[in-house]
Amino acid sequence: NLGSNPMFSSQQKLSGFKSTEASSFLTNEEPKYAVDNTTASKWCATNSGDKWLKVDLGGEVSINRWLVMHASAGGEEASYNTRNFKLQSSLDGVNWQDVDVVTDNTESVTDRRIKSCIAKYVRLYISQAEQNCNDAARIYEFEVYGEREKAVVFYQHKDYGGNSSDYLYEGDYNLQALKKKGFLDGWASSVL
Repeated sequence: NLGSNPMFSSQQKLSGFKSTEASSFLTNEEPKYAVDNTTASKWCATNSGDKWLKVDLGGEVSINRWLVMHASAGGEEASYNTRNFKLQSSLDGVNWQDVDVVTDNTESVTDRRIKSCIAKYVRLYISQAEQNCNDAARIYEFEVYGEREKAVVFYQHKDYGGNSSDYLYEGDYNLQALKKKGFLDGWASSVL
């Protein structure tokens, strides 16, 4: 017999106050200010060429939405809004996949839903920082959202063997594998 616990999920911001890196930044406008949940600060980079902002999500998660607050969301001129950029994802922080691409943006806020994907790192990759091709990227907030599943365990007998998922890829897991991922014995009950 196969038993299960109900799934509970909720949309939540996954990028707030996470560890960041960037291609460059100005003093007092560091990458951490793009994930600090306020438009009172920003990440700003003025190097020539493409720019990027990387966020370590702290583990593998499923993402399905992203949001960028550009220059005019923070009170600056709309001509400073980021024009061409994309969201990239990675499992190792080295090899990147394009997830979504935005071209010819003029809006102060970009808020986009995407097909769910698994990522440990996300990167905002900017190929045109301003409307008139100037080199300053001004990002007031970079947010990534996803669904976090909780306590979904399918099992066949007392050793909890069977299918399981909770911050895990779907698949077969034994008790040792579930404990390694943080499951506690009390999170499941037997159905024989």
